[in-house]
Amino acid sequence: MEPVQLTIDGVQGATDEASRPLVLRMPHEGDLPRIAEMFTDPAVIANTMVPVPWPQADRDAYVERYRESWRQGWPRWMIADAETDDVLGMVGLRAEGFGAEIIYQTAPWARRRQVALRACHTALRFTFDELDVSRVAWGAVTGNHLSRLIALRLGFTMEGISRHGIVQRGTPTDIWAAAMLPGELRDPADPPADYPLMRRRAGVFTGEQPRLSTEHSAVTLRALTEADIEPLTETGQDPVILEWTTLPRPYRLTHSEGFVRDIAPKAWREGDGAVYAIADGDDKYCGTIEIRLHTTDPYEGDIGCMTAPWARGRGYMTAATRSLIRYGFDALGLERIVWHAHAGNAASIRVAEKAGFVAEGVLRNGVRHFGEHRDLWQGSILRTDLENPEPSLNQE
Repeated sequence: MEPVQLTIDGVQGATDEASRPLVLRMPHEGDLPRIAEMFTDPAVIANTMVPVPWPQADRDAYVERYRESWRQGWPRWMIADAETDDVLGMVGLRAEGFGAEIIYQTAPWARRRQVALRACHTALRFTFDELDVSRVAWGAVTGNHLSRLIALRLGFTMEGISRHGIVQRGTPTDIWAAAMLPGELRDPADPPADYPLMRRRAGVFTGEQPRLSTEHSAVTLRALTEADIEPLTETGQDPVILEWTTLPRPYRLTHSEGFVRDIAPKAWREGDGAVYAIADGDDKYCGTIEIRLHTTDPYEGDIGCMTAPWARGRGYMTAATRSLIRYGFDALGLERIVWHAHAGNAASIRVAEKAGFVAEGVLRNGVRHFGEHRDLWQGSILRTDLENPEPSLNQE
């Protein structure tokens, strides 16, 4: 296949750099310094398999690699500004199973200009129109929320996480996996339902997990740290915690190490929710609280928590819960947050009611607790409950 150059019109009605036309073309030797600069960008390094540092041998073979890809029937282009010819990234296809996989990179100086979105849309349209391709795959390192946002905008269907789906500089790494079939490519001007919410959350989870203040002067919420491992282990071994939670039994140091080092940061990285340590005025661990996003309803979440035995009876958990509720509504765009407690766990139900949750009923046999079914109390709080509060005997 001979290389084909494609042009992309500017964005109609836009007045900023996003309006500038683009061109998909073959690279040339003059592009190499700009490409080398792109490959030193921390985001490109974190989310691709580009060798660090970029070897001279790869640099010497870069242009020829594009020609060889075309000879094999797989188009690959540099993305350039149609007016200045400056390199803005790359996009291309490669063989993947019985179909193709789209790959792309955006130069740091080209971000927030819809460069990747427009280039990928044009490349995919060319692929489905000109190549005998029945499926195009997409993948991104988990945590690359901006790439995932582009894939959703283009019409890819998320299929899950491929554990250790790539080896990134010698390290097996999880990737998000998605696919697109003929007829599923979306027009960039026609975003999917709930796209504003997706974009909002991509911005949240791309950044660092923030510290949250509370109404209690001695309490803040922060990400878990190594210093929390031992007090978390002690909390997990407390008889009250074991009675009302499904933590592993016996709860060991290895469990808290895995939670702090893997489970909690993974929830934030993958955008599934946020796990927080409840910290006192000396920043010491006093409990854990987390908000989890619903797997199918993007506007619903739920809160789970446990208080360290030395921090009970001080109002810490109520303050922490109220703070996380507000974060869920304001930052994550939730409309409804649910609270579950084992029926009979009066302390948990009391905290939920003080935080503003309204009882909805009991889920019979709602949880399996070490070989036995238990009923679950369920309550919820809506965004409108905070916007239009009503007097309640449960409020402090």
